[in-house]
Amino acid sequence: MSPKSICAMLATGSESQKVAAKVILQCAPFLKGIKVSCILNIEAGSCCELREVLANTDIKTKCLASRKGKCLVFLYRQESFRNHMKRADICKFLKGFGYREFGEREVLAHLQSRVEAFSDENIGFPHEIGIFLDYPLEDVKGYIENLGQNSLYTGYWKVYHDLEKAKATFTSYQEAREEAVKEYLLGRGVVDIARQAQ
Repeated sequence: MSPKSICAMLATGSESQKVAAKVILQCAPFLKGIKVSCILNIEAGSCCELREVLANTDIKTKCLASRKGKCLVFLYRQESFRNHMKRADICKFLKGFGYREFGEREVLAHLQSRVEAFSDENIGFPHEIGIFLDYPLEDVKGYIENLGQNSLYTGYWKVYHDLEKAKATFTSYQEAREEAVKEYLLGRGVVDIARQAQ
């Protein structure tokens, strides 16, 4: 899809249609069930429209921060997110950032407090968020240890380990995005696109 077509999607239509287009463009791999979760930065006034767009799906949302008229919203499906957060290697890693309980509510509340502290300029950005976004653990560790420098490759995230696997994942993400956009342009809504992943 051309940049011109994407811009047109985001510039025209009702507020609900604009939010739907943004969800399709930024969250397609998640909508298609390839990723456990995703994150969306939207206008604070669009939160009602986001709830409307996601109604009748199994997608849950959590606002991680609200500042300067913007909301950082975490989108996830409960079961797959819970299973992801139960992984022993992930729990061990997150303990280093003050996470003590690993239920859905507890980890999201702690992440929210860390993102809010960053927004209030009290701490550096909580880069462990990569784990929540289903980035490979070794790449999240590599990013933190290297302060975001010296990556092997940059795509949907910065790669520090297993470049070929990451490139294959990036390709699948791009294909999911193209497919979701095509479906949206043919008149399918977010509900229908997300339902296919169930």
